[in-house]
Amino acid sequence: MSVQRSNERMLAFRDKQAIALDMRRKGHILSEIGAVLGIDRTSTVSKLIQKAMREIVREPAEEVVQMELDRLDTMFVKAYERAADHEKPLNKEAVDTCLRIMERRAKLLGIDKPTKVASTDPTGEQAAPAVQFYIPSNGRD
Repeated sequence: MSVQRSNERMLAFRDKQAIALDMRRKGHILSEIGAVLGIDRTSTVSKLIQKAMREIVREPAEEVVQMELDRLDTMFVKAYERAADHEKPLNKEAVDTCLRIMERRAKLLGIDKPTKVASTDPTGEQAAPAVQFYIPSNGRD
């Protein structure tokens, strides 16, 4: 399949999503939306609408993350200039700021390895014992 044909199909799909969302907002039921779009199954119409709604939420969320990354980059440049100034003594505050910015950036991008969490005793050296429940006999079944 050519790239042009693939793009045409994607645009047609996006158009269907837009029509379906618009109709749903106006209170049309799934069977009515399906009739307009030429879709027989209401479950297919429902999935089309759900996917469109997820994309509507995802795209602004991605924009917010990018905006935060841009802000961090701007702050990092200023802090790094202060931290790396070889004509002045080491600026511990600027170095700490750079490290905090780098940590926040890594969290936003999911760069850090996940932290392994294990249930241990209060000393942290041995695995915690299994939880046991005591249910008293009260004569009920």
